[in-house]
Amino acid sequence: LSSVTVTPDDPNTGEQVRIEATISNLDTSNTNVDVTDVYVRKTAPLEEFARVEDIGTVTPGGSLSVPISTAFETPGQKRLELNVVVRDESNTYHSYTYPIYIDVTEPTVRADLSATTSEDGSGTTEILVTNYGNTNLSDIEVTAVADGVVLDRNFLQELPPEASGTTTFDTEDVDADAVEFTANYTAAGEDHTTSLNVDVDE
Repeated sequence: LSSVTVTPDDPNTGEQVRIEATISNLDTSNTNVDVTDVYVRKTAPLEEFARVEDIGTVTPGGSLSVPISTAFETPGQKRLELNVVVRDESNTYHSYTYPIYIDVTEPTVRADLSATTSEDGSGTTEILVTNYGNTNLSDIEVTAVADGVVLDRNFLQELPPEASGTTTFDTEDVDADAVEFTANYTAAGEDHTTSLNVDVDE
């Protein structure tokens, strides 16, 4: 077992975690090994989270990467074991264990809107959507409404934590004092809304 990577190492509850083990057979080995089992578990109390079986053969000097995925429904630090079981050509089994520590947190959803109105006479309003939470914002739709009438809808790409995205609306011919901009988006498996009123009659 030459290396183990965990992505992400600080997931939210319910978020998929990818654990990848690289299993190497030394150049000096005189036998192929069959990787029979790779599994992730905790020992106190005993609970298995994921397992793959009958993965493949590693020749002397070769290596094999094995991805395995799981998710955690409760927050807290998880003290886990990655276990690898191999069988050599003499039908002897060997087991290897690697400790894994994963800090699982509750998802925090927090998006913020800010606006910049043009000063060059172009009559546009730029909306900045910022993700201040710890989970991705997806399916982002920003709607501009004035006096109950939808002026336009724009869409943004998915925003990871601490990222921002901008979209621009034409508000030059708006016959209203203010425009309400509303971002609808999905985060942590639920739909959310954040709104901002902008004075465009300046």
